[in-house]
Amino acid sequence: MGLLDYINEYYIGTKMFSMPITEGFFWLFCILTFYPVKRNLKSVLIALLQFFVIWPVFIVLKWLVRNTGFNVTYIYLIACAIYAAAAGFRTPVNTLIRFCTYSTAYVFGTAFGKAAGGVVYLNILHAEYTLTTGYIFIAVLVPLVLFTHFLLMKLFPLEKHEQVGAVWLIPPLIVAIFSNIAKILVDVIKGDELPFFGLEEQQSSLLIFLLGLVLYLFNVLSYMLCFRQSAELERKKRTEAKISVLESESTNTQDTALIFKNSMEEMRSIRHDIKNQLAYLQIMMDSKDYAGMEEYFRELNKNVSGVLNVSDCENITVRNVLNLENYRAKQSGVRIDSRITIPSKLGIADIDLTTVLMNLLDNAIEACIEDGCIDPVIECNMRQQGRYLFINVKNPVADKSKHASRLSLRTTKPEKELHGRGTKIVAAIASKYEGAFSHKIEGDCFIADVMLYNTWGEDGNN
Repeated sequence: MGLLDYINEYYIGTKMFSMPITEGFFWLFCILTFYPVKRNLKSVLIALLQFFVIWPVFIVLKWLVRNTGFNVTYIYLIACAIYAAAAGFRTPVNTLIRFCTYSTAYVFGTAFGKAAGGVVYLNILHAEYTLTTGYIFIAVLVPLVLFTHFLLMKLFPLEKHEQVGAVWLIPPLIVAIFSNIAKILVDVIKGDELPFFGLEEQQSSLLIFLLGLVLYLFNVLSYMLCFRQSAELERKKRTEAKISVLESESTNTQDTALIFKNSMEEMRSIRHDIKNQLAYLQIMMDSKDYAGMEEYFRELNKNVSGVLNVSDCENITVRNVLNLENYRAKQSGVRIDSRITIPSKLGIADIDLTTVLMNLLDNAIEACIEDGCIDPVIECNMRQQGRYLFINVKNPVADKSKHASRLSLRTTKPEKELHGRGTKIVAAIASKYEGAFSHKIEGDCFIADVMLYNTWGEDGNN
């Protein structure tokens, strides 16, 4: 059979009028399920382009398979699996869960649609049931079931939370396998005739429909179990992040107290030295030793420079974090050069801002110490542009052999299970504020960039 004859018979003619309806909705909801369509014109146009390209290609593929003599029953699920793998390869477990549940929903709509018609016509209306009636119910049930399934995934998206482990793929996979076995029983053993395993027409249609309905309910249940586990993992992750932040705050309080203590001691020392220095200057002035006074002022300026390393910033939270990190860096022989141009008020929670900034600077200090950089300088830049806050932290990377390790963000601390969560938390916070977190190596510098949506705007007003 030629391609045009095939299209005319199965898609334009009345022999299988339900096919274009079921296939059209199959690919529409397949794209909506696996392709992240966003609320903008570009994303919608890309989704529509995929629909109008994939469906015709699928028709040609199905025609080729049919001409070889193979059964085209499962070509739908094979094609859907290929598309799902291409669209969702970044989250394989979540994609497989969606594919299993989507395939079960489609099998329920197609394999048990005729049985649904039999239940209505034979058991409720007590009217004659024909093959045409079965196709009508398939054309109605498939879009309805696929839309319900799509709505379920939108209301309870797996992507909203942490990706579950591979073991949670088992429930939807088992349901999908049993659904397809049931489809084989209905399609191969029963065929197009309603009597099933010697049962009467009314009994067989009711049995088949109830079997499909039970499998579909198990399908919904298995997906909700996966969603609940995903939400639980996310809750656990956030709890660990809060505990980590609280532990950091406890350490920060102690370090801050130590900073002020050391600063006060330095101030007392400077005040004591000033008296001696003024007396010495008075002696040189009395003796008119102006050259000596000039040299003494030069040395004095050199010694005083860098004694007090306190950051000045309008935002109190950022100022406190920078002062704390400056103190830590100074103890390790590292200098932090900060350029901060942000308003005093930000529409970002203090705990989130503190977590992001401390993690980035702690990682930079750790990298400088580990690489043994000579006189290392960390650059910390923060600026507000429009509704977004941009944070940029640069640190030198002396050991080029560790570039791959740096980019993988693997911690170098011995207790790896207790560390290495920092960058994941930063990424999670960036996602929370509709922003982004990225890192790269340019030349001999490791660069980390964070973008956060700030509801207060550039002027510090909401």
